[in-house]
Amino acid sequence: MRLSKHHLIFLLELRGLLGVLFVWNCLCSSIWAEKQISAEWVETLLNADQTKRNFRGAVVYEDSARSIVADSAHVRVEDGFYLFIHQVNYRDTSREVRADSLKFQDNGGVATFFGNVFLKNGNRKITAQTVRFSTEKNVLDASGGIDLILSDERTLKAFSLRYDLNAEQGVLAGQAHLQVLGRSGDTLKARSDSVVFAQEGKDLFLGGNVDIQQATTRARAQFATYSDSAVVLSGQPSVAWTDLASGDSVSAYAKRITLAMVDQSLHSISLTDSVVIHSVTVKDTLNSIQNIDADSAQIVFFNQKPSTVSAQGAVQFDLFSAEIALAALSGRRLELVYQNSQIDSLIMDGPFTGRYVAKDRAAESRLGGKQCLIWFNGGDLEKMAIVDEARCTHADSNEVTVSGDYLLLDFVAGRLARIEADGGVQGYYNSKKEASP
Repeated sequence: MRLSKHHLIFLLELRGLLGVLFVWNCLCSSIWAEKQISAEWVETLLNADQTKRNFRGAVVYEDSARSIVADSAHVRVEDGFYLFIHQVNYRDTSREVRADSLKFQDNGGVATFFGNVFLKNGNRKITAQTVRFSTEKNVLDASGGIDLILSDERTLKAFSLRYDLNAEQGVLAGQAHLQVLGRSGDTLKARSDSVVFAQEGKDLFLGGNVDIQQATTRARAQFATYSDSAVVLSGQPSVAWTDLASGDSVSAYAKRITLAMVDQSLHSISLTDSVVIHSVTVKDTLNSIQNIDADSAQIVFFNQKPSTVSAQGAVQFDLFSAEIALAALSGRRLELVYQNSQIDSLIMDGPFTGRYVAKDRAAESRLGGKQCLIWFNGGDLEKMAIVDEARCTHADSNEVTVSGDYLLLDFVAGRLARIEADGGVQGYYNSKKEASP
């Protein structure tokens, strides 16, 4: 007997205790408690202890908390197991999810999405290959190609993610990447082994092999803390800046380094404890090299280039250039000003001591006082002023010792050409020239 499309074809065959029920080619819906599922086609399989239902075509599931749409579904009625397959769309009161498949169990409190998962929770967006979501704890675990969009400007990538949606905090692990876009177009990028985020993603804690890049500035450390206004580095941190056009560069090391940011553009670098700064200025294929050792220091940038450097504590400054074999100063505070990436002026507070050797090494000057001011012209030493308890001993073929309240030294082509003294001046001149026969 042939039945019409909207009738049920029923076949029951007893094989011991096993029975099978087929419901075929039926537009139908099934209701269990507050749950409802409908489809274009349903098949029911019965055995002694379990009822299975297979749904095909325009599957729609709804209960009091959520709705699910998929191409097909498989249900175990007794233990409340659900598997939705292909073009799965999930929605509840706070989130939307798309995936290739979804499985969950009644009263289990866990839903797992598989394959090309996209989850939207408020302003947060997550893509992954697998997302396991605890409905009771409001916590999700995701793995495989994680993209976490915290905002339009801030994106995190990793292999795995654990996210507490109530506390708005989580952990990403496995080749974690951070990208933050500034409103003016500047971008900060970071890589690390893991990232912990809190305060709705406003604070980020990077751990393990941290590598940060902003324009031509590169920083490395074992740990970093990021907020909109600063990046704090610890664990053997270092930072380097390079001018790609000129080849000028600055590298720095300390026990703690802070990168101050303005709209994701580098404003300044603060260094604390065991500070070492090494800078190279390229001029006519000849390098001017500056080294600074200090207890603490700060480098301020303007238009992505260093504009000033200040250092405090036990400061040691060494300068090597084409015109200067060596200029070495020691004191308590150092201020450097740059113009067009070249050193323009210098202040060393003391008491300070210094040593200057001309490029031909035929002359050497030893300096001391309470304060030293040095002016440069195009990166070359031009004038030096020593204030308060000033003293200078200059030796070439002759030796000159001068002291006073104030000394002004003029240099020509890198050599000391003139000394002017004022206030309590004392001097000594010693000729080392041998008498003519």
